[in-house]
Amino acid sequence: MTRRRIRLAAAAIRAAVLGLALVWVSLLAPVSTFAASPAAEGRAVKSPIVIPVLLYHSIADIPGNPVAMRPELFEAEMAYLAREGYTPLTLESFLRILYGNEPSPPKPVLLTFDDGYANNDTVARPVLERYGFPATLFFCPGFEGQEGYLTWKQVRRLQRAGWSIEPHTMNHVRLPDLDLVLQRREIVESKRAIEKRLGRRVLAFSYPYGEYDERTLEALRQTGIRYAFALKDDFASSDQPPLELRRLVASGDQTLEEWAHMLKTGRPLESRPTSRTPHT
Repeated sequence: MTRRRIRLAAAAIRAAVLGLALVWVSLLAPVSTFAASPAAEGRAVKSPIVIPVLLYHSIADIPGNPVAMRPELFEAEMAYLAREGYTPLTLESFLRILYGNEPSPPKPVLLTFDDGYANNDTVARPVLERYGFPATLFFCPGFEGQEGYLTWKQVRRLQRAGWSIEPHTMNHVRLPDLDLVLQRREIVESKRAIEKRLGRRVLAFSYPYGEYDERTLEALRQTGIRYAFALKDDFASSDQPPLELRRLVASGDQTLEEWAHMLKTGRPLESRPTSRTPHT
């Protein structure tokens, strides 16, 4: 019995010594041997998807009015998009691509028009139809039929031509000047008017003058509108809040070269270019 106990004790001592040796080796091993890379753990960081969104207003020759663009300059800009291989998107495709739910075509771009000028139908639409380009109109239904503005008949013609029609308030008000109730009324009434007249749900909104505040964002959420566009000169990006997507203002006092620079860099020529690259 004594010998057996001695053998068992010796075996226990050897096991303990071996265990201590393994622990010591593990403590001496470099930490990097055990650290998994982010890619190995499936945590690789994706770059945001970035798409230029161009904003137009009136397509007319009105000297001194920067929101009015000469028809020949507008034609030159659309020719540039076609020649350089850009792909104008519908609003639906833009949103799916921006959030990674649809493959992107080469050089995507979204063309938007604010307010609802009659020349969007009489001048811009024929140009876009020649190139097969869709567009998005942010319309103020309260302007309908007034001199220089679209009628519902014209709005429906734009819709048939592949334009998405979305709200821009009823009366082009400065939303931050209104309380929450009045802001919500402007948004809800414009949304309802478009949905009733055109028989489709709206997808997005744009802020008159590019102005909004926290109450505006709350009013949009209450109304069920998930996406909205501002005027801040930059590319739209998937890392921006969905209710604060950015656009590039196509001004009537830009040259074609200045506009092309803005399209490529996300900044007007006089500003420092962004480090972002549009999604291609």
